[in-house]
Amino acid sequence: MALHIATCPWEASLEEFCAAAATAGYEGIQYNVGADPAQQDRLRAALERYGLRLAATTAGGMFQDPATRAVEIEEAVAEARRARALGAEALEMMCGARPVGGPTPAQIRAYAAGLNEVGRRCADLGMRVGVHNHCILFLETAAEIELLYEHLDPRFVGTGFDTGHLALAGINPVEFFRRYAARTAYVHLKDLYQVSRPAGDSEQVLDFEALVALAEGADIYTWLVIRTVEGQRLVLGGGALGHAFLRGHRGRLKAARCCDIGEYQFAEIGSGGLVDFPGVFAVLQAAGFDGWLAVELDVCYRTRLESARMSRQYIRQQLGV
Repeated sequence: MALHIATCPWEASLEEFCAAAATAGYEGIQYNVGADPAQQDRLRAALERYGLRLAATTAGGMFQDPATRAVEIEEAVAEARRARALGAEALEMMCGARPVGGPTPAQIRAYAAGLNEVGRRCADLGMRVGVHNHCILFLETAAEIELLYEHLDPRFVGTGFDTGHLALAGINPVEFFRRYAARTAYVHLKDLYQVSRPAGDSEQVLDFEALVALAEGADIYTWLVIRTVEGQRLVLGGGALGHAFLRGHRGRLKAARCCDIGEYQFAEIGSGGLVDFPGVFAVLQAAGFDGWLAVELDVCYRTRLESARMSRQYIRQQLGV
């Protein structure tokens, strides 16, 4: 297996990022190429200068509107084509906004149809396509992921699971990786740990304003997992994305009867969180996976370089990769 580090949300110039990735011991990077020829030249030069490979790029598209579906597909394939010209092997498909109440089966089928076409065209380029799951976006829950993969063609579209977002959604990452091991195209690695339980186990009614206050009191990288008396599991996020989600889901959340709230944050690999990385890697190795894994540093409690190095050392020393 090869390992590379993802850029998100690396706040640095391309030059600084590549230098840090190489110093920390990574073989490659995930980076969006874009349509600007000058940017492509800068990326090519940086890869050569630091001895890195471009492992993957990212594209979007939800394929719900027949009037824009062909354009969305073409944009995704165009980014894949640009990245492939620089040696990339994978396209990560990032899902979009979450409908109120979650996506319907019809919406998931439409998403799958668009992904299948992107995957078919990327297969002609020699690119793997993996779908990224993400809490408070379109593809969050186990049921949604399972239904999507019932409609995806395994010849063209594989998994792009994110270990942290699986755990945040209440999914056992090892079990999901085992279930879809043969369809793995790309992997995002990050840990998750529980910071606190601000509401304890006390039963209470939280109105919309109370939920917004909790989310706004958390920083952009803090997530709240609310369990309701009715058995629902709601994931809320801080920052602009989380606040937009709250506003869009006002009707569903304004009278949530809550029996437990947990506060969670993502963390570097090796932080001793909730993700069983030895188990995930054992599944991938048993399945013969030979693609790329991206360490995604959403939250760093050290400098970016120190966090990148810490994650890389853990994977090398503890997992043998």
